[in-house]
Amino acid sequence: MKYCKPILISLIIFCGLLIQKAPAQTFSQFTTSFSGFSQGTAAWADFDKDGYLDVLIHGILSNAQPATKLYRNNQGNFVEVNSGIMALKNGSARWGDFDNDGDPDLLICGVTDAYNAKTLIYRNDNGVFTNINAGLSGCNNGMAIWGDYNNDGFIDVLLSGDSLSYHATTLLYKNNGDGSFSDVEAGLPGALSSALAFGDYDNDGDLDIILCGDIGGMYSTMIFRNDEGSFTNTNIIFDGAGAGTIHFFDYDKDMDMDIAFIGNDLTLTPTFKLYRNDGNNEFTEIITAITGMALGNLAIADFDNDGWPDIISTGKTNGCGTSATVLYRNNQAGNFWQSSASFPDLSYSNASWADFDNDGDKDLLLLGLTGTGSTIARLYRNSLGTNAYTPNTPPQTPQGLTASTDKQTVIIKWNKSTDDNTPAKALSYNLKVGINPGMMEIMGVAADFTTGAPRLYETGNVCQDTSWTLKGLREGTYFYSVQSCDHSFSNSTFTTEESFEISINTGVETNTGNSIALFPNPANDKLTIITKAEGKHILLQILGTDGRTILEERTNQPVVQKDVSGFTPGIYFIRVLKDGKTEQRKLIIY
Repeated sequence: MKYCKPILISLIIFCGLLIQKAPAQTFSQFTTSFSGFSQGTAAWADFDKDGYLDVLIHGILSNAQPATKLYRNNQGNFVEVNSGIMALKNGSARWGDFDNDGDPDLLICGVTDAYNAKTLIYRNDNGVFTNINAGLSGCNNGMAIWGDYNNDGFIDVLLSGDSLSYHATTLLYKNNGDGSFSDVEAGLPGALSSALAFGDYDNDGDLDIILCGDIGGMYSTMIFRNDEGSFTNTNIIFDGAGAGTIHFFDYDKDMDMDIAFIGNDLTLTPTFKLYRNDGNNEFTEIITAITGMALGNLAIADFDNDGWPDIISTGKTNGCGTSATVLYRNNQAGNFWQSSASFPDLSYSNASWADFDNDGDKDLLLLGLTGTGSTIARLYRNSLGTNAYTPNTPPQTPQGLTASTDKQTVIIKWNKSTDDNTPAKALSYNLKVGINPGMMEIMGVAADFTTGAPRLYETGNVCQDTSWTLKGLREGTYFYSVQSCDHSFSNSTFTTEESFEISINTGVETNTGNSIALFPNPANDKLTIITKAEGKHILLQILGTDGRTILEERTNQPVVQKDVSGFTPGIYFIRVLKDGKTEQRKLIIY
């Protein structure tokens, strides 16, 4: 419920670290045909599935007109493709396989030249893009992102920003699995000049949300905990920020999600904040020498292949008309050192990492507005790798899976994998956990379970760790598998599925302070519901994940038994309405 300020001695130690110089990392500008852009983003994906990462860029051109351009990567020769994707500025673009057909589709938001706010999904059919008319709210000066918030295997959409007329909005749309999306009315506060991210900060196997921006007339930063598909404000206190970007990432490699963001603070001063996750809803602010910026972004990647996530920051700094682009190396001791690499100072800017030449290191694309008012898009090649264009070979499948259980907790471990171009210590991993063979109801991955092919082109869901802890599991059998992911966004096949057992031996699932409990859970025939009705009539409901009421009855019994043997295996919700209050629990049927 709080964060802790570091003590003065930490500042003294850190200032001592700053005088140490990190080794140089050489980046060289790579010639491309990219148009210059500002007020936009770049998104990398192998949209044509030829083994090389292509790039989509959108924003404002030098003539002040919005544009969206898709460039195919032909072994370093980037050729513009006539994609038909709408020209948008002041928004975001994200790739993701929403229809689970194995190729990346596009989620893009922003505003048109006629100042109409849009949020659009384009389905990729063998390189042909079709607007599916998903009916999403328009979003300007914000972003739209993918994430499977309900662990059903289909990625959903979260968006936040100005739907125009200065109307703040934050909306969550459920992917119905049939090409349509539905507003789930998540109750999230609207935000302007906003940024957001999905991440499992409490390690319970589902995606939580962090949101920052102008919320209710002041800059705020809030975490919303995912409780069985419903989101609750944790009221953890962070400094507020707007006109920036925010990330969950495990900067200290202790197997939980930390937080970093840039943006304007309440005095409209550009700021950078890093918060270490200490567990139990407590975060510690880490004092760094990273320059505060706004009207730009942070991009996080392990650019030097040492296995630790690094940061590049770009945008407007504190001072009239000043801007910067600075690369920071993770010092592996809880902080960051400034790299000697030099890049153009930019505002209204964007940085993105991608291994465009398949040599096992992260290259860098920068967009933005220079101090002289020019728009640029420059690709910088990382000299760490071979710089050879070779078809990317997926990494080896991890080995040595083990699972150690203690009551309702499991620790899953595996050995580091290997790859032909990404160092073993720099590989990341996807962990899948489900209650049925081949499923992932507990912890989902953005990859095809049969082939291993990525559906989202990003770091694996457990980063570069080779162990992961899940807590609060119910009694039952669980199935798990792991794959490795390299720097060129290629994935190995998944390991042969293993299983573990959670045996609590308590007889009944207890929920201290709650009015209902379920036993057993998961269930497949008889279900016992502890209602604590105490002679009062209550309304008992069983709902599907789509909100459909499957069973509804009134009862005054404190214990109710139901036959669920005819239910289709999957996730359900038990809801009790009593004394004007509603309580809900997730039920898993196998």
